[in-house]
Amino acid sequence: MAIFQKIQNNTKLLLIVIGGGLLLFILQGYLESSTTSVDDSVGNFEGNDISQREFDSYFSTILYLNGNKNSTSSLTDQEKQQYSAQTWNQLVLSKIFESEGDNNGINITDGEFEEMLIGQNVSQYFVNFIFGGGQNYQSIRKDLTDNVDNYMEYDVFGSNDFKSEQIKNFGLSLRNQDKIKSIIENSFFTTTSETLDLYEGKYSNKNVTIGFVPYYLVADSLIEVSDSEIKDFYNKNKGKYKLDNPSKKVVYGSYRVDPTPEDDQDVVNWAQETVKLFTEEENDQLFIATESETKLDNQYYKKGTGLVGELDNVLFEKDKGYVYGPYSGYSDGNKTYNVAKVLDVQYMPDSAKVSQILLTPEKRIQALIAINSKPPQEEVNEMWKGYDAYVDSIYNALLEGANFSSIASYISNDSLSALKGGDLGWIQEKSNQYAPQFLDSVFMESDAKNTIKKVQVFTDDNRYYYYQILKVSEMGEKSKKIKVGIVSKSVLPSNKTRDGFFTRINTVAVALNKGGDLTELKDSFNLSIDSSKVEPQQYLVNDLKGARTLVHWAFNSAKGKECKVFEFDRKYIVAIVVEESEKGFKTLDDDEVKKEIREKVRKIKKATYIADKIGDVNDATLTDLPKTFNGATVETLDNVNLYQGIVKLNFESSLNGVIASLEKGSVSSVVTGLDGAYIVKVNSDVPATVTEDTNFELELNQLNSQNNNKTEFVLQELIIDKADLEDKRSTLQ
Repeated sequence: MAIFQKIQNNTKLLLIVIGGGLLLFILQGYLESSTTSVDDSVGNFEGNDISQREFDSYFSTILYLNGNKNSTSSLTDQEKQQYSAQTWNQLVLSKIFESEGDNNGINITDGEFEEMLIGQNVSQYFVNFIFGGGQNYQSIRKDLTDNVDNYMEYDVFGSNDFKSEQIKNFGLSLRNQDKIKSIIENSFFTTTSETLDLYEGKYSNKNVTIGFVPYYLVADSLIEVSDSEIKDFYNKNKGKYKLDNPSKKVVYGSYRVDPTPEDDQDVVNWAQETVKLFTEEENDQLFIATESETKLDNQYYKKGTGLVGELDNVLFEKDKGYVYGPYSGYSDGNKTYNVAKVLDVQYMPDSAKVSQILLTPEKRIQALIAINSKPPQEEVNEMWKGYDAYVDSIYNALLEGANFSSIASYISNDSLSALKGGDLGWIQEKSNQYAPQFLDSVFMESDAKNTIKKVQVFTDDNRYYYYQILKVSEMGEKSKKIKVGIVSKSVLPSNKTRDGFFTRINTVAVALNKGGDLTELKDSFNLSIDSSKVEPQQYLVNDLKGARTLVHWAFNSAKGKECKVFEFDRKYIVAIVVEESEKGFKTLDDDEVKKEIREKVRKIKKATYIADKIGDVNDATLTDLPKTFNGATVETLDNVNLYQGIVKLNFESSLNGVIASLEKGSVSSVVTGLDGAYIVKVNSDVPATVTEDTNFELELNQLNSQNNNKTEFVLQELIIDKADLEDKRSTLQ
């Protein structure tokens, strides 16, 4: 169904529209995807498959824009599920926008495309993704204007023809989407009556008396709920039991694979042998790298400032080379045995007074690209050589006596410290404001006053570096510090232990395949039993780490037909599918649905029971309510705002609606609430004052904002309901 037709049919649809910034992530998906790829389908839109490759390209781009440039192995299951859901929504929305643009004749003319390149409102997308940002764009704009048909000559990213065409097409798609979004937003508007109603609701108050009879005061045994009543309620409220996705219920038995006492003793034996070897070892760094599960900590510690208590109490009185252990600890939830060695003893300051000249290569890089947007590698190498030589010339001049403060004020790229002649003030040894190379140079290489030091600092990805020239003018008071090397090993289940648990879980699987019931097998096999309903897009299943394989298996298995053994982190489980529901509506065959409806019908009938017992409602019946029902309450509330309702009863929407509709002196009939039945009387009201001079600007802006937010709802509903969209994400692994 087309978007515009759907809006006409149902103006209450929820809408999520991708903003321009969020849409940018799809670019990489376009560039990485291949039109010739043939792979598994994760969905189908208007008869065209959505491929696994296309989905993966979108997914990797989302990760990149969220700061995760590595593989998915570093993600938690919760993050995988979150990013997977974002990927699906954005991918489908982009296809919906593209389809709607085609169906409604929304396209970009050649003139409009040229306007996006060099016009008054140039596309920031093209500026960033073709021309390398605003600064570079301004430097080439004149040439581009004279040569606009050959705009790809100015592509700073060196894209090949295929990628360049995708960049262009995606930019045009963004503009199309902006047009469609504008049409949708203009479908909603604020009326004068809505504004007046909101104003009166916000500034009108009532004094009310509320009688409350909790449902628990009526015994369940007094209320009988028949199957026909349940069925009737279901038919009238079927929409509340809609299934947006198919689901499977999986029951599984599990063993937690914990290390045995024998496994613990094996690590103790290893640690005892390590004490001897570590004592004799001369190359401590190599020994730690090859023998320990943890990396060498190069930090120097002062007593009481970071070492675990056991080491802090022992090692500060020992000389370099002393070995202590084994001692136990915990890491990532696992017990460890450790051996520690004093690697070095120094008397070092905690603080120093430092000045710096920061020299970064950005301007040289920008100048290189301005000359040639695709410079040859030899020119890039020459740029770096020139940068190094420039830094060396300044460093050597300072060593020969040049004024540090004057040079810092004139050329340092740190404008804040440059105003003070490069002065950073006193810095702490454990400061997180400075790079490790900076701190090591200040506190470990030398403590001579007025020492000039050149520090090369690499970025986290090691793609480029910059220099800081430092002057240490004063050092803080020295104290004894030690560097400690620790060799550590976790106590984990051995292969023998794991094999034992695996054999046991396989025995359970054999029993299930022979017709056994998992719950009945629980006691005889000492199993832990759990269950979960899963949907195709799910990654999280209870406390199982890496449970996506379980979900994938479940949607390729029929109810009660087979079981399967899985290993998740420290658990072996055997699972079986016991229920399955297709996309559509939950049925009364679902015990949970039937139970939920039974309780809702019971509450409705209890409200009727209460109303029948009260009889005619008036002032007297309200006052005497605690006599009629022992445990009922009656209270009077002042200044009940019609817009906010009764704050402590905000969940009782029907009650707040009745209060808003009652006139002064009126008593309501019995109101069916979520937790009980209510009777309300309005004692007095203070209506809002509305005159010709009343300013409704605040309310108008509020309603306009709400109408704008409606644009954030319709498309999400389309993703769920669209008849020509098929979701096959159960194939994802």
